[in-house]
Amino acid sequence: MKPLLGKKYLLCYNSFQALGWYYIVISLFFRSFLGVSSLETTFQALGSIVCTLQVFAFLEIVHVMMGIVKSSLVPTFAQVIGRNTVLLALCYTEEVQVHWGVALLFLFWGLSELIRFPYYIFNPAPQFLTWLRYNAFIVLYPIGFGAENLLWYHMLPVIKEYGILSLSMPNSLNFAFNFYYYALVWILITLLGFPKQYLYMFSLRKKKMMVPEKAD
Repeated sequence: MKPLLGKKYLLCYNSFQALGWYYIVISLFFRSFLGVSSLETTFQALGSIVCTLQVFAFLEIVHVMMGIVKSSLVPTFAQVIGRNTVLLALCYTEEVQVHWGVALLFLFWGLSELIRFPYYIFNPAPQFLTWLRYNAFIVLYPIGFGAENLLWYHMLPVIKEYGILSLSMPNSLNFAFNFYYYALVWILITLLGFPKQYLYMFSLRKKKMMVPEKAD
């Protein structure tokens, strides 16, 4: 009974995420190619939806910890925390919300998730979806990562100047926190970890796409 409930729950979760990202990508298509609205208003129009989807993504960490899905905890944790940290900073830096990098970020996040979540929904996944799952990251992952750091480049000066999301002493909590330096440390960690994670994804691709040799 429990495995069945787990499968139904994951179907609901993955469908919710897939539908949400489908809406994001379609909206960006209309904005970018049909000129329905300016890219400068991307965060204003879609930011709350993306933030909602990414807050729910914290459940993916719980999924791994509870053994509901078979996945590595560290990459899952890093992706969820990394994306939510970027979005948190964006919410407090209105100057950067109008940057075209926001649309680029949402688009490439969306494209990757429109492959990932349908892949989880279908069991087994269609061959074309499996191919996309283990090949599209070659382009999507570095561009998405680049878009994150492009936005960080523009957000960091604003965060430092206004002390955004920081807590200085003295205060009732007797605790100080500087979000600017936290962001710098996080960016450094992700930059150092990117090559390893990228190569790890290639190793998964090799295992999954390897064609078994036919017996003579």
